[in-house]
Order: sequence, then structure tokens, then C-alpha cells
Amino acid sequence: MVSTLVSNHSSYPRIGETPEEQKLRRSIDRWEKKEITDDEIEGVVQGVIAETILQQEKAGADLVTDGQVRWQDPISHWMRGLKGVKIGGLLRFFDTNCYFRVPKVEKPLEPKEESFVRQDLSLSVKTAKKPVKAVLTGPITLAFLSEKGTSFEKIEELIQELTSLMAAEIAGLASQGASWIQIEEPILLKKPEFFPLLAKSLKAFVEKKGRSKILLATYFADAAPFYGKLQDLPVDGLGLDCVYGPGLLEKAAKEGSRKVLSLGLVDGRSTRLESIDQLLKPLKRVRLALDENGENGEKEIHLTSSCGLEYLPRARAFEKMTLLARLKDALA
Repeated sequence: MVSTLVSNHSSYPRIGETPEEQKLRRSIDRWEKKEITDDEIEGVVQGVIAETILQQEKAGADLVTDGQVRWQDPISHWMRGLKGVKIGGLLRFFDTNCYFRVPKVEKPLEPKEESFVRQDLSLSVKTAKKPVKAVLTGPITLAFLSEKGTSFEKIEELIQELTSLMAAEIAGLASQGASWIQIEEPILLKKPEFFPLLAKSLKAFVEKKGRSKILLATYFADAAPFYGKLQDLPVDGLGLDCVYGPGLLEKAAKEGSRKVLSLGLVDGRSTRLESIDQLLKPLKRVRLALDENGENGEKEIHLTSSCGLEYLPRARAFEKMTLLARLKDALA
């Protein structure tokens, strides 16, 4: 029998609609004006992380994240912790209305401080009643959305450098109790020639994962044409954006999966609420295919959003996750 879990994709809205839910924004403003100390703003950040975890669990999530509360954007966050990186100007993040700071990289690259990703995971594991998933933007996406200095002649060289550093990060996350470690590669489907190099990076990550499981997540593009290639990658699970790829459920129902599937069924960028009835029928076919072919040793499906929920108002993000929990119940 295939088990079904509700999973938060990655981010969760850190700012809500009520005055109390806007304390992080107010605190950052006061911290920038030096009205509160570093310790005080840190206390607020940790409090909001705990708050977002509680929101996810209340909505019915079986696998939670730290909500990426500390992240300024998906690209510069982890890169800021490396020597050899300077953070530059703003660029649009794919076709969203959000922007990221462009990292400018030079050799040598090495960690310069304790990882905030690991710090926030440690807090999340202590806070959550459910298993916790850690999230990292992958080396292919980081390399393409960074500005290479003269010391990196080819992008492949930067990818290899980032892979080595990220493998050490994954070892740390695994040791701190991450149930899953999600590697996000939204640029992969636009650069499919990098599948072989990504496979090498993922192999290095798998060697360091300990008891954790590795999930590769793609989004903002249709993964259906690459479904077979994705199945060949050395990971435990695949995160698929079923909003950009409406044929993915049918593809999975026909071909099954050798991996755990994390299916992005609800649109993480639209406030429109999906119909459970419309999702239920194709999802049942996917579950039946996994159950019958027996190739998926984990026999597990994760129900999630197409991307992180930070693009939505907090109240709507909660409703989207609650909808996934109701969908899970309808499958039972």
C-alpha cells in the first residue's frame, strides 16, 4: 500500500495579515535603525520560525520546514556564508515578481561562519512535532544565477566547487536530524544538458546524507519531457511541479516511479483554491500505478505545492495546505 504525506514544499509566508503576524517586518526595521540588538532580532526570527512550523502542523502537514524565514532570497542566502562571495545587485527570480541578490564569486570559496541553514534546522527539529525537511538551492541553479569572477573559467568548474561545499553542508544537516534534504534545481529543465553533471553532484550528496533522504525538486517548468531522465538520477525522491506540467500526473500513472514522488498539486503562486474532486481521480491513478508496479521501494507520495508558499498571503497559504490535508483524507 502506498502511504501519503502532506509536505510543505519549502518557504512559508513569514509575514501575515494581522498586526501580531507583522512583528518580523517591524523588528527588522527597528534593528536596521539600531533600536534593538542583534540578540533581540535573533529572538524574533527564531520565534517566527517556531510560529510557521506550528502553522504548518496545524494545517495538517506531515513533513515541515523552517519556512525559510531567515532567507532573503533563494540564491544569495546560502552563498552569503562563503568566503570569496560578494553580494551584488538585484535580478528577477525567473518569471516571478520576486528578486534575488546576485552573488559574485571568486576563488577560493570556503565557509566563513556557522551555517544558518543548519542552525535553523536544529531549532526546527527541537520545535516540530513532525519530521523536518531541510532545503538547499542546488549547485546548477546557484552557478547559473551567480556572476563568475575571472578565477572561474567555466561554469562547470564553479558547479564542482559548489558541490564540494554543499556536500559538507548536507553531512551537517543529516547529523542534525533532517528527515529529508531537498535540493532545488528550478533551472535544470531549462538547461537539460547539465543532467550528467547534476548526477555527479547528487551522487556526492548521497554519500553524505547519512540516514536522511535526498529529494530533487524542479519547478517553474514542465518536467514531463524529462520524466525518464529524472528517474535515473541518484536520489530518493523527485519534486514535480504539476501546475507547470499538467500532464505529469498522467505520466506518473502510466510509467510509475522508482522514486518517492513529491507532487506539486496546488499552485504556490495563485490565491485560487483548487478543486479536490479534480485532483482526486488522477492522483488515485498515480497511487495505483505505484502500488501495482512495485518499483518504488518507499511506496510513498508527498502532496505539496508547486513551489514555496512565500508568494501567497499567509492565510491563503494555510488554506492551500489544509486543502492538501483534506485531499489526503479523501484518498484514504
